[in-house]
Amino acid sequence: MGGTSTKIAFEVCVVTGDYSGDELGPGVNMVMFDHRGNQSPTITLDSIFQNDIDYTQAKFTIDLQAWSRLTVFKRLHHIEFWCTTQSYPPPAWFLDRVIIRDRRFGMTAEWKYFFFPVHKWINQDHQYVVHDCEAWIPQLEPFPELREEEVGRRMQFFTFFQ
Repeated sequence: MGGTSTKIAFEVCVVTGDYSGDELGPGVNMVMFDHRGNQSPTITLDSIFQNDIDYTQAKFTIDLQAWSRLTVFKRLHHIEFWCTTQSYPPPAWFLDRVIIRDRRFGMTAEWKYFFFPVHKWINQDHQYVVHDCEAWIPQLEPFPELREEEVGRRMQFFTFFQ
């Protein structure tokens, strides 16, 4: 067989509701966190639609590396991401959800799926933190400063249109 093959640790599927901008799509950086607080290095997903025709789904693979071994990085807990595209006008991108499949258990074992519901228009100058299958009431929000910032932006938007 002869070729070199790398083991895939994670598959990332980005599901978009709507997008208008550069036809290659926005650039995105992402960091994954496990339930113990360990984190991945920054993962760059450049031009997320470069291999797709319909602009609704993009798939990426993350190879098994030292940080992603099961002995170091445990069960995925939440992700943090931000748009790195610096174009004007900024792209209009509605991100529906991110699905990550953990393939570190091998082909014969049961794979773990993690669903991160976003359901937001993504801004260039904002950082997003999304938990696996979670939504929070304001009193229990794990990142209150990010929520306050988002509420402030929305209030500013509504004030502008009154």
